[in-house]
Amino acid sequence: DPNSGVEKIPVLLVYGIPDFSVSDLLSLRFLGIRYVGATIRDVKRLQRVERSAEKVIGCKLSSIQDLYTSRTLRRAGRIIADSCHPGHSLFDPLPSGRRLRSIRTRTSRHKNSFFPSAVGLLNA
Repeated sequence: DPNSGVEKIPVLLVYGIPDFSVSDLLSLRFLGIRYVGATIRDVKRLQRVERSAEKVIGCKLSSIQDLYTSRTLRRAGRIIADSCHPGHSLFDPLPSGRRLRSIRTRTSRHKNSFFPSAVGLLNA
């Protein structure tokens, strides 16, 4: 399922930019966009642009999902290591010490935000 473990692409990024070019894609990849909850259509459109960029550049790009995963894990690791970070307490370990307590959310907007998705990735 292309939507598992991905976060919503802002509609502006997919539909609002009339000339979504290779340079736009590369800058988005550099920034490490998150796309949990993106529709299948949005993911396929972004992958189509990514394939075009690969043809122009002449080399294979790592998938945006892999970039998202690695950057989310790196950012979460920094937050866990920094006890002064405001989000440090959200990474609460369970008594076993192996997994983190999942963050309960009431809205899909909060569910698709960084902290719940980072806890989910760390527990996976």
